[in-house]
Amino acid sequence: MSLTKADFTHDFNGQLLPVKVSHRAKTRIYLRLRQHTLHISAPKHVSTAQLRAFLDSHQAFIARSLSAVKPLPTALPESLYYLGQPLALVWRSASDTGASRIDPDQGCIWLSHALRAQPLATQKKAVRQLYLASAQATLPAQLQRISQDLPKQPHKIRLSNARGTWGTCKSDGTIGLNWRLMGAPAAVIHYVCVHELCHLVHLNHSPAFWQLVATYAPNVKAAKAWLKQHQQALFCLDD
Repeated sequence: MSLTKADFTHDFNGQLLPVKVSHRAKTRIYLRLRQHTLHISAPKHVSTAQLRAFLDSHQAFIARSLSAVKPLPTALPESLYYLGQPLALVWRSASDTGASRIDPDQGCIWLSHALRAQPLATQKKAVRQLYLASAQATLPAQLQRISQDLPKQPHKIRLSNARGTWGTCKSDGTIGLNWRLMGAPAAVIHYVCVHELCHLVHLNHSPAFWQLVATYAPNVKAAKAWLKQHQQALFCLDD
């Protein structure tokens, strides 16, 4: 699953910052910085040239925003969450030809020796692939099992690489689950599955929707709190 590409880059004092553009704004241009990437929301009629001029006129804002951002990591973290438990990242020795794999029984994620010499971006991609494979083998089947207890079943299940949602439900019955949920505890994954399945009945967040969610996932408050508290950790493999 590839990550969303930048629409263009902005030269800030010699530092090239990726710029991602959405057209949700109706009347004015909005700018924010997230993970060293500039996010612009602008009306559809605004051209790229106008957006570049807008960024040039907001250098002071960009400088303030960058000063508040933590430096980008230069190495993989010491541990990653997997099903709610922190697993240590362990590099295999030169004599160990084993592949990279997630090993919950040993409380670690094994990383191949050959991967150690690769750039950080390549290392992150390799670990992401481990999580994606695990998510593909786990999340759709879990959603399907949970759906048997609810009023409606999904038409299609897919994995999502969304940056802003843990799950999605479309009017055609397609449910998407963020692969990063593999870092969350089983109870939290259960809540997200129930949340999206309930949208098959109520495609909104009405009181009736939340009442239905609470019927099948009584841990709503705790699950939402866990996701909010650990969101940054679950997204740490992003470039």
